[in-house]
Amino acid sequence: MRPEGADQPPTGIFIINPISGQLSVTKPLDRELIARFHLRAHAVDINGNQVENPIDIVINVIDMNDNRPEFLHQVWNGSVPEGSKPGTYVMTVTAIDADDPNALNGMLRYRILSQAPSTPSPNMFTINNETGDIITVAAGLDREKVQQYTLIIQATDMEGNPTYGLSNTATAVITVTDVNDNPPEFTAMTFYGEVPENRVDVIVANLTVTDKDQPHTPAWNAAY
Repeated sequence: MRPEGADQPPTGIFIINPISGQLSVTKPLDRELIARFHLRAHAVDINGNQVENPIDIVINVIDMNDNRPEFLHQVWNGSVPEGSKPGTYVMTVTAIDADDPNALNGMLRYRILSQAPSTPSPNMFTINNETGDIITVAAGLDREKVQQYTLIIQATDMEGNPTYGLSNTATAVITVTDVNDNPPEFTAMTFYGEVPENRVDVIVANLTVTDKDQPHTPAWNAAY
């Protein structure tokens, strides 16, 4: 084992009292940089002669909750078809924490802080607090009424403890995509036209329709 932290880089982190054998640390340690140190120590007599075999010393740096969760992206983009049933998967957001992932300091939980707009329900979506999966939880997604939702997502370590956990936020933008759920509608109940007798290729009347689906898509283009 190499004696990192003593006489090899990073040097001078640990010192030992030559009389008492007390091992001390000289500066603050950072587990996220070095989580474990391997030292080798041996006892010598007053003349510096080795009097016993060297022993290996392993020093584990205990994790402290000194890192906040960090989302991989500050803005996440997802989509869901209008009219989707509750339970439809939308997207997944992910945060990481530099603290020990096997300890509470690095165990994250997710939640939705806000939704805009809040129609037709302020809780159109829910999030799996462990995986970050966002799914629909209410019916009523209608692209012709709301084309996009913005969610503020929070990740908190310490398994989401609101008192001791550290938190960070990100934005999830969910676009409601169009489906062909609107029939074309004529702009008038009756159209009038006239044409002279003995004429061909004359425009008699223009029949016009409207469609609430997304313009210039197959769901919007009308065939007569």
